[in-house]
Formats: sequence, C-alpha cells, structure tokens
Amino acid sequence: MVPLLTVHGTDDDVVASKYAGDPVEFQGAHHFDVINPEHESWRMVRGWLADRLA
Repeated sequence: MVPLLTVHGTDDDVVASKYAGDPVEFQGAHHFDVINPEHESWRMVRGWLADRLA
C-alpha cells in the first residue's frame, strides 16, 4: 500500500473537504496555501515525508 497524505485548508472555497478523503486540515488555510512550501502546513508535510523515507 502506498501512504497518502491529504492536506486541506479549512478556508478552502474551491474544493470541499468532503472530496479530500480523510484530510489533515489546517485552520484558516485557503486552497493554494497548502501547496506553498513556505506555508506553515509544510512543516508537518516535510516531517511526514521524512518519516516515510527514513
């Protein structure tokens, strides 16, 4: 099985969270925030990736 991380912003008005599966949600994040590597959500994303690549 391939691990999957779905990240969703609570203020995303483009894609509803019901279409994101079982996402990790970030308060106040908009649609494009969670794909910006400078957004705070990426600290968690980088940690998640590092755990799986170790």
